Amino acid sequence: MGVLSETFPLETNGKAAGYYFDERAGLQIGFALTPGYETDA
Repeated sequence: MGVLSETFPLETNGKAAGYYFDERAGLQIGFALTPGYETDA
């Protein structure tokens, strides 16, 4: 419980925030670089 194991490749093109349309998945993707917190719990 509480374990996140999925990863998704992002096409950031060097930007800290933005959005793009992923044609393979048929989805619009939004992203923003934020401070992350990792645990070993």
